[in-house]
Parts: sequence; C-alpha cells; structure tokens
Amino acid sequence: MTTTPASLPRVTDIIDEYVRQGFTSIFLRSLSPYGFAVRSKLVRRYDVDDWVAFYRRGLAHILELNQHGVTLREDLTAILLHKMLSPSGARYLS
Repeated sequence: MTTTPASLPRVTDIIDEYVRQGFTSIFLRSLSPYGFAVRSKLVRRYDVDDWVAFYRRGLAHILELNQHGVTLREDLTAILLHKMLSPSGARYLS
C-alpha cells in the first residue's frame, strides 16, 4: 500500500483490513518522489517525520498481531533485515 496523507492516522485500520481480507503480508511504503505523486503534489503533503511515525505505529501493530497468533509480514522490514543480515543482500532497491 502507498501511504497518502489520508492514510497517516489510519495505519491500524489499514493493517486490520489486510488481515480481514486474508493477506499474510503488507508493504508499508511512503510516496515516491516521482511520477503521479509529484504531478498530483501528494509527495509534499507529509514529511519524513510523519511517515516514520506511521511506519513505527504500523510495525508495532503488526508485531502485536503476530504475538497473538496472526501471521502478517511487513515487506519493507523483511527487505531491510535481509539486506542487513544476509551476505547476499536483497535484490530490491530501497
């Protein structure tokens, strides 16, 4: 999912809906500074601090769900951990 300004206060709602729909992973990502986001000026509607707060709340919620037996992986976290902990790294640019 791409985080829009409207998404920022609703990260737990978004994650819970993914779970309700039967998804086992979610990719929390910020707006990319190119393409539609630039043309629509969405990219300037929230800053890095807003995004980091959204991501931290979302990741905390996912970890809590996992502790209660709900299987859900956050893909950005998985990519970053793979890059840090694997000798081969991940084949994803971030």
